[in-house]
This record gives sequence, structure tokens and C-alpha cells, in this order.
Amino acid sequence: MRGILIAGAAAGFVAVVLDWLINAWLFHDYQKRTPSTWRAEGPKQYLLSMAATFGSGFTYAIFYAWTGGVHLGGELHWLAAGLLFGLGCWMALALPIVLSLAIFVNLHRGCVVGLLLDWLLISLAAGAICSRFL
Repeated sequence: MRGILIAGAAAGFVAVVLDWLINAWLFHDYQKRTPSTWRAEGPKQYLLSMAATFGSGFTYAIFYAWTGGVHLGGELHWLAAGLLFGLGCWMALALPIVLSLAIFVNLHRGCVVGLLLDWLLISLAAGAICSRFL
């Protein structure tokens, strides 16, 4: 249980930092190209978004602990196992969710690329962190 809490908190912290770097800084300007798509932003929205992103770290940690991570052949280095786990999570969840939303929601391509890159890096980092601590 202690390992899940440590891995979850570390993965959550890294997820918030990556989300800020990629979505709030590098790709945020693309939101202006589809203004009617976005709700108003403010401290409450930022806090809720950070809480959800931070919470994802615990989801990765719990899922990693439940599944035992990725053990192809049982002899993977912890980093390779973590990265494969993160890639699998991204491919199973973030990739199809973001792409299916992009089909129906008026998102600029830059927003879609930013979201995909953001969650790919979050997933890879969370997988590596969970593999290291669990």
C-alpha cells in the first residue's frame, strides 16, 4: 500500500507538471482558434483540472499494482517494463478517447496534438515511476 501511495503521488505530481508544460504553455494558443469550444478559465477550473490530473497518478499506480505491470518474458528492465505499461495505457485510453472526441468536438488540430502528446508523456512517466516504486 505504501508503494502505491508513493508511486501515485510521484506520478500525479509529474503528470501535473507535464500537463502544465504541454497543454497550458506549449499548446494553449491553439485553443484560441476554436473559442466557442472552451469554457471560461479561472482558478477554480485550474484547481479541478490539476486535481483530476494528479489523481490519475494514483490510478496508474493501482492499475500497475493490480496487473503486475508489463512482464514480457519476465526479464524486462524496470524502465522498459514501465514504458511499455505506460504506452499500453495511452493506447488503450487516451489515444482513442482524444481521437474520437476530435471527430465530433470542434478542436483545433494543435489542441489534439497537444492532448495526445501530453497524455503520452504522462502515461510513459507514470509507467516508469510505477515500475520503479512497485
